[in-house]
Amino acid sequence: MSFDEKVPKLSTPENIDYEKIENELTKRGWRLPRENEVPELVEGLILRDIFLRQFEKLNPELNGLEGREREEALEEVKEKLKNEDEKQIFRYLKDGMKHTLTRKAKTLTFKLIDYNNPKNNDYLLAPQAKFEGTPENIKPDYTLFINGLPVAIIEVKSSTRIDSYEEALDQIHRYEEESPELFRFVQLGIAYGDEKVYIPTWPNRNHEKRHTRHFVWKSQENGELKENIFELLKPETL
Repeated sequence: MSFDEKVPKLSTPENIDYEKIENELTKRGWRLPRENEVPELVEGLILRDIFLRQFEKLNPELNGLEGREREEALEEVKEKLKNEDEKQIFRYLKDGMKHTLTRKAKTLTFKLIDYNNPKNNDYLLAPQAKFEGTPENIKPDYTLFINGLPVAIIEVKSSTRIDSYEEALDQIHRYEEESPELFRFVQLGIAYGDEKVYIPTWPNRNHEKRHTRHFVWKSQENGELKENIFELLKPETL
């Protein structure tokens, strides 16, 4: 389901930007959600059905565990994702999650993302996914989920308006304050406006004033380095 299918279709410059984002990212391996695949509110921050399906796919050793061992392993994974801080979540995303089988004195490492075979992962580009926040829930223009885990957001402002990217950056900073738990998982914020830039993100629980340097992404095109934020978001790059 695209952005235009989620909200009333208006004749605005932003709609052109939404269409371009969806076209460019689906060309690079992302997919739009099927109907009802993303709930009205993403409770617990994770798309659980997708996560569990992919977790079992990436970790076939689960099938070798006895019923109780398997349940204990899955429960530990859920609890760690629910309670660990952003530094530990980043390690899990990067290096996997260790689980000790006490009865067998054996340690397994569960993958959350398959970096060796990127095509094994599920890359979902979700328009207007809603997350719990204070004083109100937040709804980034796009959330990028890998295997059901939110890892990046895109905030869109009209690319025809001067300095609109700064408005997008300000909104990302507000999200970090209003929904800090989301940013235990989300690693990147993309501000898409008259400039296309990215920033590393973090949960701003203490409402600190933030001065973060933003970056542009350049890639080789026809022998030249050119700005192209979509190349940053290619599955094999991200």
